[in-house]
Amino acid sequence: MCLYHLRLSAQSINDITTTPASPDSLLIAFAGPSGFSLVDAICHVARSVRARVVLITARPESESEACWYTDAIAYLPVRMMDDDEEEGESGAPTAVRLLMGSLYEVALFVLFEMLVLRLGELLDQSLAQLRALHTNLD
Repeated sequence: MCLYHLRLSAQSINDITTTPASPDSLLIAFAGPSGFSLVDAICHVARSVRARVVLITARPESESEACWYTDAIAYLPVRMMDDDEEEGESGAPTAVRLLMGSLYEVALFVLFEMLVLRLGELLDQSLAQLRALHTNLD
């Protein structure tokens, strides 16, 4: 939605009005563990129509199918749920962690907020211009 506020053509995959991907498209996919069946399939379809694919993940070394289809992998270095499971009761000091790997989602939120701010600067969009496209129905 914030990309729309920047006047960019942006769509969500799960919206019924989403247009078909094309060679002009950029898919930004995210999967903490690098992939699972839905992300793998979406990346495959995007690549099959020659769209560009960026995968944001906490596990760039993964051998997931999603990694095969990407033009770029963005590494988000945060703990995942299974990092906590592997650590077990060792008593070793731990980094910041949240329940069931939710630190990944928090980091994504912050990353995208920063990205939108930077894109706004690059596109010479003021905060007033961004707010002008925000809903007034809430």
